Amino acid sequence: MTEHSEHKTHETSEQIRSGGAWLRNKFLTGLFVSLPLMATAWVLKILYSLINSNFEPVVVAFSTAMRDQWTFLEWITVRVVRNGESAYTIPFAGFIMTVAFLVALGAFVSHVVGKACIQWFEKFIGRIPLASNIYFAAKQVVESVQKVGGSGAPQFNRVVLVKYPNLEMKTLAFVTGSFRDKNNITICSVFIPTAPNPITGFVFLMPESELESSDLSIEEATKFIVSAGIVCPTNLRFYRPQTGGQT
Repeated sequence: MTEHSEHKTHETSEQIRSGGAWLRNKFLTGLFVSLPLMATAWVLKILYSLINSNFEPVVVAFSTAMRDQWTFLEWITVRVVRNGESAYTIPFAGFIMTVAFLVALGAFVSHVVGKACIQWFEKFIGRIPLASNIYFAAKQVVESVQKVGGSGAPQFNRVVLVKYPNLEMKTLAFVTGSFRDKNNITICSVFIPTAPNPITGFVFLMPESELESSDLSIEEATKFIVSAGIVCPTNLRFYRPQTGGQT
């Protein structure tokens, strides 16, 4: 093989490797861009299926039975297969009926009669061993989610770093208030959240001199905790208040 042929073969190999690297990089870029979109579509699909499935059997039974009697149903129904048999349904009807039912239920329980019914139901289900554990555990989770960002959520003033659970380790915490003790020392009430639910955690009283203040925002710290440390801030700077020096 001549020197020219060897050089040409080498160039061809370099081009193939370069093309392969380009293809791999573009594939990974497209994959990383599409993953959040696919995850969003997947979650929305599951939510729609869960909501729509509540009244879907009623819609299918009604549409199948009345399609031949009411002509307008021929325009809005579509053919489906249920239990191996041909049937008809109205798209999105189950979803709309479920949403309407939840709105009506929300309006009902907002009044005195509805609240009384809920209290009676909770007393009743509280007497059933397994059902009561499931119900009240689920209720606690839902109430925690409702409080995130709501009026019932703790009001955080700033983000600090505290030594917890021992002197060799540190964790993010939120200052919720402060006062002065009899020695005129500023004492701060510090809330240490537990991941991934920032609503639950521990409340400590600590001298302000033991806290390391931060320029980290409440939102950034919350994302860090909810993601279990996956969503990290690009810069994490803390300052000791007694010296004012950066750490």
